[in-house]
Amino acid sequence: MGKFSRTEKLIIPINADDSSRVAISALFNLIYGSGNVHPVYGNYAFSARLDKNKMRRPIIHLLLGNRFTQRVGAANAFKALSEETATAMHREYKKAPARFSNYYGSEPLDFDEFQKQYVFELRDFNSAGVVAANQGLPLNEIPDQRKYEVYRQSIQVSKEQGERCKEVIEDLANKL
Repeated sequence: MGKFSRTEKLIIPINADDSSRVAISALFNLIYGSGNVHPVYGNYAFSARLDKNKMRRPIIHLLLGNRFTQRVGAANAFKALSEETATAMHREYKKAPARFSNYYGSEPLDFDEFQKQYVFELRDFNSAGVVAANQGLPLNEIPDQRKYEVYRQSIQVSKEQGERCKEVIEDLANKL
């Protein structure tokens, strides 16, 4: 099989709810098939179309947790759900590690190593994110100014908050 589908590597968002955990099985069914091929619709499934067109399937590159509090890390409730989702993804990884990027045929990673390699917690950018979106500014420009007007209200963004946002984005870019 030669060419890839439209993308080579997937970044999977993980929300702190059960829908992300359930969506993992749907994701793998979409890409790899469910094993129970419908007699009519089976020919139109994404995985069947990939096979028919001799295209390579995309691989999982990163799980992006997007519920993170500004000051102390992931809130306990969000963290518990995100870890459960990561556990479900780790089970898929153990079944077929070649479906994940940066796997070179060695022994599959244990859960802690898997999390270091594939899970990235993206902080909630709070005021900095709202200001950046409203003002059309890249987050790395937020530290240059402290107060912004958003819908006729003065919003203050601390320099520290802007710097933390910038660090997280740089860390994410390095993971990519």
